[in-house]
Amino acid sequence: MDDLLRQTEELTINQPRLVSYHEERILEVLDGQLNDARYETWSGWETLIRPMIEDFCRQWTLPTRAVENFMALTKGNPHFPVILLQNPVKDHDTAGFEDMVNNCPTLRWLEDVLHARGLLLDDVVILDVCPLLSDFWLARNKHIAEEAVRDAYLVTETILLLLKPKLLISCQCATKGVGDFGLYASSFVERLGSTTSNAKQKLVMPFRHEGNEIYIAQAYHPRYFLGRECLDGDEREDLLKEIIGHFMAPFGKWKADVVRLLHMEAVILKLAKVVNEQRVIMNRMLKFMYKLEESFASMTISRPS
Repeated sequence: MDDLLRQTEELTINQPRLVSYHEERILEVLDGQLNDARYETWSGWETLIRPMIEDFCRQWTLPTRAVENFMALTKGNPHFPVILLQNPVKDHDTAGFEDMVNNCPTLRWLEDVLHARGLLLDDVVILDVCPLLSDFWLARNKHIAEEAVRDAYLVTETILLLLKPKLLISCQCATKGVGDFGLYASSFVERLGSTTSNAKQKLVMPFRHEGNEIYIAQAYHPRYFLGRECLDGDEREDLLKEIIGHFMAPFGKWKADVVRLLHMEAVILKLAKVVNEQRVIMNRMLKFMYKLEESFASMTISRPS
């Protein structure tokens, strides 16, 4: 009995302490990310990520369209909170990006929620914990599903190691579950999972990995209420909107401020151009007047003899 208590205590001690997303250090991380967003972009993301995604798709015989749609979803500002979903929709490897979004209730819902905060899908890095492998693909390839899922998890881990996000909104609990996603989960992706209980308490889990600390906001997948008939569906949706909005609103405001500043800059440059053009015209007129004066000064008046 004493040994059991001791082991339980050790497990509890080793578990990170969940904190409220209103806690001061979470707000400080938000401020820091906003400051970084002003000056830095993930300029090398295409070079770093695309070859790995292309190799993965070749290995598991996925169409090149899957690469393009993956890259489109992950091209957002690296200093904005990352949104983590479960795995892609059926047609992610055949449809164009716009069609894929329109045919996916989850992405359409996210698009609306982000738009309400002044952001677009393009602004945010959206990543699946099990990227590139749809339920449809996994069902058709059960004999290789385990190896493929484990490889997909390595892709996610590599991307997050390269990206080094400070904030991640986890909208998936599959890696904590008893299904294939949980069964094949590494300790890394298991820690990326959330629970609805933690989400309802608006908690954040600090997670240190390879020297980088990630704050994982506990949320849940939009499918928890989309397309379901449940009495508390509206409450579930409102809570997820609140969680995402809490972390995304400051970045939406920042983007709006940047857009306004860029507009002001464009106006100032236009005015400066007009002023400069007027200055050029004035200089030309002055030069012309000086030449006239010189001409008048050199003229001699003819007198009658």
